[in-house]
Amino acid sequence: MPRNAPGNMPGNTTDIVPDRKVLEQAADWMVLLQSGEATARDRSRIEHWRSQSPHHEAAWQRAGQIMGLLGAVPGELAGETLGRLDRKGRRRIALKLALLMATGPLAWAGWQGRDGIRAQLADVQTGTGEQLTHTLADGGTVLLNIGSAVNVVYTDEIRALELLRGEILVTTASDHGTATRPFVVRTAYGEIRALGTCFDVALTGRGCRVAVYEGAVSVSNVAGEAAGLRIEAGWRGQADGNPVVWSREPMASGNDRPAWTRGMLLAQDMPLETLLGELARYRPGVIRCDPALAQLRVSGAFPVLDSDRSLNLLAQTLPVRIVRMTRYWIRVVPAAQT
Repeated sequence: MPRNAPGNMPGNTTDIVPDRKVLEQAADWMVLLQSGEATARDRSRIEHWRSQSPHHEAAWQRAGQIMGLLGAVPGELAGETLGRLDRKGRRRIALKLALLMATGPLAWAGWQGRDGIRAQLADVQTGTGEQLTHTLADGGTVLLNIGSAVNVVYTDEIRALELLRGEILVTTASDHGTATRPFVVRTAYGEIRALGTCFDVALTGRGCRVAVYEGAVSVSNVAGEAAGLRIEAGWRGQADGNPVVWSREPMASGNDRPAWTRGMLLAQDMPLETLLGELARYRPGVIRCDPALAQLRVSGAFPVLDSDRSLNLLAQTLPVRIVRMTRYWIRVVPAAQT
C-alpha cells in the first residue's frame, strides 16, 4: 500500500493535538488526493509535508480516519462528490473536513459515523428550524426542510441530487443541453427518476417516502434495478425493508403541496405527544409532554417556524399549560397541575 494511503500511516500520534492551521492544511491535501486530480508532484509534496512534523502526521491520520468512513460509499458517488469540484469548491469541502477533524473521534461518533459525516460535508444543508430554497443550474429548485442535507451532481450525462438526510421538495426544469440528461434523486433506499415533475422525497426512520404533485416519477432499488413502479401525481410511494421493497398508494390530500413547504403542520386527530415531537424538530432544545396528556387528540394548523406561537395556541385551545423552564427546556403539563 502506498505510504499516502489512509491505512498505512507510521507512528503513534493519537496523543498529539494539531492546531487549526495544520488541520486545514491536512484537509486541503486530503481533498486534493481524493479528487483524483493529484499529480505525481502533488503526491511528493504531500509526503514531504507529512514528514515535516508529528503534528502534520497526526492531522493527516485524522483526515484519513474520516475519509476512510466516507470511502464505504459507491465509487461513482465518491468521485462525483470531490472530482467534480473546482478549486474553490474543494477548498470549501476542505474547511468543513478540518472542522470535523478538530472535534475529535467522539464527536464523529455523535454524527453517526459515515452517513452523518457525509451529511456534514454536503453541498447544501439546513439546520434546526431552518428551511432553504436552492436554485439548480438548469433553473429547477430544491426546497430543503429542516435538518436536511443534499449533494448536487450535474455532469454531462446526468442531473442528480443525493439526499443524505431529511426531506426535500424538488421542482424540475427542462434540460437546455444538446442532449437531455435524466434527473434523479439518489437515496440509500434507491433512485427516483423524474418524468417532468414536482415531488417530495423524505428519509424517515423506516425508509424513504416519495410524494408526487405534478407529472410522475419511476423508482429503482439500491442495486439500480427497476422496481417496475411508476408513481403518478396524487400518489405516494414508500420504500422499506431489507431487501428494499417499494409500494404506493393514493394521497388523501391529492395534489396539494406538503404543509411544511408553507411553514405549517397540519394535525388531524393527532396525539399531542406526536404533535409536540414534530414541533421539537423545528427548534433547539427539548419539549417534554406529560404522560397524562400523551394521547390527547389535537386537530388544527400550527406554524412550525414559530413554535412558540404554536405552543401558545395549544395552551389557548386545550386543557394544558406550557412551562418554560428555559428557552431550551419546555414542559407541557395539565392545566390544573401546579
